[in-house]
Amino acid sequence: MKTPRLALCIICMLAAFGFAPSVESQPEPFGAAVLKAVTVTIASANYTTRKAAQCHGAVFAVVRGAVKRSAAYITTAKHCVESLSSIPLEAGVRWRDTREVVTVKYPNRSTGRVTGIFWLQDYDALVMRATCCRMLSRPPIGWLDVCRRCGYYNDFGRSARIPILSMLSAGGGQPVPVDGVVRTDAAGHISVLLPIAHGTSGTMVVDRQGRLVGLVWGEFSSAGPGGAGFRAVITPAPAIISLMKYAFEQDGLKYPGP
Repeated sequence: MKTPRLALCIICMLAAFGFAPSVESQPEPFGAAVLKAVTVTIASANYTTRKAAQCHGAVFAVVRGAVKRSAAYITTAKHCVESLSSIPLEAGVRWRDTREVVTVKYPNRSTGRVTGIFWLQDYDALVMRATCCRMLSRPPIGWLDVCRRCGYYNDFGRSARIPILSMLSAGGGQPVPVDGVVRTDAAGHISVLLPIAHGTSGTMVVDRQGRLVGLVWGEFSSAGPGGAGFRAVITPAPAIISLMKYAFEQDGLKYPGP
């Protein structure tokens, strides 16, 4: 019959241009698009010990200025930097004291060099200031650029179940969005079920609407239902916001976010 063959040809043509319909496909949640736009790959190397490592992070804000150089402020896990540092990250430590060279690869394929770090002692979280916005390259996009009105979770309440998203880079491949869930019991105790892998530390966690949940920094060994995930450890959103405000204050800038 010619009709099915014609229909198949039309579908093939649509697929070639990225317009093929699928009964199984579902619209990508806004939170996944946000993560794709802001997730960066961070490559660290200590030029004294010659050790190297890779983790991930997220561009939180981009400052474009004529007087001061443009810069991207990136959130990641503190241990991503501290594990290679020549000295522990304690009060008074300067960036050059770590003897590290850290390169950031932005989603738009441009790169930047870390020029400063900011942290608080209470959490495994860190803010990097990195170069960006070169003359011939597009500037990276920050969470505040795409999700300024999304807000963040101050807490998760009691007996709650909140679908969340983060980025997974299995085997060092391209990071992709993955689903998870935050659960709280009647007493408000929190558990985070989220697929994560080695090298994924530092990735941002949001809900399906892009609202900031926190930052992945570790995992428990226990697997989730069906072995599909792990109980993850996250730095909560309020700590990330406080740290970002501290970084802007230290750089003499007005904090632009919530």
